[in-house]
Amino acid sequence: MLSAGDAVLYRSGLREPAPPPENAPALVRQENVGGRFEADGSFHGTRWQSVAIDRGEDELEWESTSSAPTAEDVAGLRLVVAEVIQRATPP
Repeated sequence: MLSAGDAVLYRSGLREPAPPPENAPALVRQENVGGRFEADGSFHGTRWQSVAIDRGEDELEWESTSSAPTAEDVAGLRLVVAEVIQRATPP
């Protein structure tokens, strides 16, 4: 069994996709997927999308939604795992 995961963090203005000026409120969105690959090659995991508004406070109040990973999510994780294994294998 092998566990794998990946995450991306986006930061944009509250009303436009461009990043806001420093110290201005921002919309923060995080997408991640993670789980395990079984010996038969199947993947069991969860995809999360979390959103918060950053107004400079220390702790953000996240709203999170889970869903099943898409075939594209799993294919992307397979590529990440293959790259890590390739880099870790001595020449």
